[in-house]
Amino acid sequence: MTTIKDVAEKAGVSLATVSHVVNGTRYVSPELTQRVKEAMQKLDYQPNALARSLRTNRTHTISLIVSDISNPFFASIVRGVENAAAENGFRVIVSNTDEDPITEDHCLTVLQQRRTDGFIIVPTGVVGKGLKRLTQSSTPFVFVDRRVDGIDVDAVLSENVNGAYQAIAYLIEQGHTRIGVILGRKGVTPSEERFCGYEKALKEAGLPIEEDLIKRGDFRIDGGGAACHELLQLAKPPSAVFVVNNRMVIGAMEAIREVGLKCPDDISIVGFDDFDWVGLLEPPLTTVSQQPYQIGYQASELLISKIVGRAKHLFQEYRVSCNLVCRSSVANVGMRSSHEAKGI
Repeated sequence: MTTIKDVAEKAGVSLATVSHVVNGTRYVSPELTQRVKEAMQKLDYQPNALARSLRTNRTHTISLIVSDISNPFFASIVRGVENAAAENGFRVIVSNTDEDPITEDHCLTVLQQRRTDGFIIVPTGVVGKGLKRLTQSSTPFVFVDRRVDGIDVDAVLSENVNGAYQAIAYLIEQGHTRIGVILGRKGVTPSEERFCGYEKALKEAGLPIEEDLIKRGDFRIDGGGAACHELLQLAKPPSAVFVVNNRMVIGAMEAIREVGLKCPDDISIVGFDDFDWVGLLEPPLTTVSQQPYQIGYQASELLISKIVGRAKHLFQEYRVSCNLVCRSSVANVGMRSSHEAKGI
């Protein structure tokens, strides 16, 4: 079996240098680091993970807790976290809470017992025992996509307000003045911030905020469908609907078809999140595009910098930009009215 001594001899360096490269315990010049890594590769040297963790008091693992792994948005975050972690010699343990605070508590408890080096968390929004225990420990953690009131910690999120503002401003430009919105659960950061963008655009256009046009789902397909049915059953339905996440927008489009209406002929729709399959919907969906991979990658690098002691700053919030992608799910109401007046 190849030993650390064999690696040191092959690379022409001391045992201490090899140890520092393997364990990341001290700065080693890029030239010597490269020599050690090449020697390890040629000799097929595999460090003993258990012994390494005992020496360094690190396991070189990160715990990533997401709210819904079946959602492509969070799957892309996972990929970003994993890639950045791998580049820094870390591995990732992924857990799913299914938006359940009790499950989140359980995940945090179990993973803390396994002594992972840090956490990246998409929080449910409820401060349970597990999250309280984590805030009282020395283990670093980072929030992604969402914040939790009262907990000061680094977070990486989308520019939710601006993204929603772009969507509503675009609908208003197309002549829509009665715009419904389907939000997620109350108190969850993306939902609340996107509602702020909705309000901002309407107020700037001099349009009222009408309570009957504001509905809530649960970030799931069924929730989006039920909320859209409520909007469509109003005595005066909206001419357009803004849905604040990718799962609920599918339910909303199904609801529109179920009542015999066509999009965008009878009602326009804009979603939030852009993926490969969005353009395959009928009609192709106008949506706000986020950068989930970048969110995950940045969160992973941020956490690792805290784990290895590079981060010296106070808690910060990082925002990743969004942009509106216009497709065919929005009709120009002004143009339609003009055609109708002309008998076209």
